Amino acid sequence: MKRIIFIIVIISIILYFQYNYINKINNSYEILQYENPKKNILENVLQDKLISIFTNINFKWDNINNEIVNNLYYYNIPLTIESNHNIINEPKYTTHLIEKQNKYRRLFYILKGTKRFFIFNNNQQKYLYLKNNSSPINLWNQDLEKYPLIKESKYIEIICRENTMLYIPYNFYYTSISDNDSITIDFYSESIFSKFLKNN
Repeated sequence: MKRIIFIIVIISIILYFQYNYINKINNSYEILQYENPKKNILENVLQDKLISIFTNINFKWDNINNEIVNNLYYYNIPLTIESNHNIINEPKYTTHLIEKQNKYRRLFYILKGTKRFFIFNNNQQKYLYLKNNSSPINLWNQDLEKYPLIKESKYIEIICRENTMLYIPYNFYYTSISDNDSITIDFYSESIFSKFLKNN
């Protein structure tokens, strides 16, 4: 009986600290940048929960689907139980509405072209008129009469070119525009802890 109680206490302590760590938000707009980091450096960088840019990451063009399968696991969070990717082809000037980044680890890899990301920290949500984690505001065609608070928001703009990977922290908000025809690999992963302990 004592052993069972001890195990329950240990598990409870682990879950408590994991819950606090997973749901802690770093609202800084500081940007970290590394060139094609090794796995241990990548994990250390992402622990800071800051917007991060990784450069000189090369996925080969030939047979890109096999390349993704063979290489994206490298960027998964430790103890991954769920991961997925989406290859997005977008013509020049494609824009998106502002949405919440609700995956614990979310990375965008620019395979072709140039995209600009506009990232809002969690403190800006009161200006974004959110509904179901999405905003109706088009940053490039704003209706300031209908959504006047958007003028009060603060965000950071990041330009991502080919072979660049962008990390957007959990619980931030973002939108993007393609400066030219682009191909982006949008991928995420969840750990056994993040999958069940996230607030959203």
